[in-house]
Amino acid sequence: MVVGLLSEEQRGYEQAVLSDIKKHGGSTLTLSERQADIEFDSSLPEAARGVLYLPALQLLAYYRAVSFSLNPDQPRNLSAVVEL
Repeated sequence: MVVGLLSEEQRGYEQAVLSDIKKHGGSTLTLSERQADIEFDSSLPEAARGVLYLPALQLLAYYRAVSFSLNPDQPRNLSAVVEL
């Protein structure tokens, strides 16, 4: 699945890419203020909208991990301490 975070300025280009992905058999999910799979209708400036997208993206990642029988609270190959 390709997740598209649609902007107002580049919407035409972004939708063209997503249409091409669909044409080749891929699945897409769009997030935006309007005309998207998930609509926010927040009236926030475009630069601030990314914060609104985070919970939806985190839930998507969480349920994907669970569907693969992975525990998101205990990721593999990640230690509690980073050594430099």
